[in-house]
Amino acid sequence: MSYEPGKGYRDGWEDRHFGKPNMAPMGWGNATTDDSVYWDEYKQGYADASKRIVEDARRTISDMKADLNKRFLTESNERLL
Repeated sequence: MSYEPGKGYRDGWEDRHFGKPNMAPMGWGNATTDDSVYWDEYKQGYADASKRIVEDARRTISDMKADLNKRFLTESNERLL
């Protein structure tokens, strides 16, 4: 495998967004090789994508809760009138 800067990160990011499992091998050692640099980037991209997915889900749920509360308050006020 020849090293292309950023490719591992992009691959990890895309795999996580498409629901694929983390493909980074466990314990490949401490040597700095093209492979280890690629997999370091891959793991970082996968982790960053996971964080982004969770943040987006939290934001979506917060927005849904706010919308439900607004609807409930509006409907409650309409009933009182």
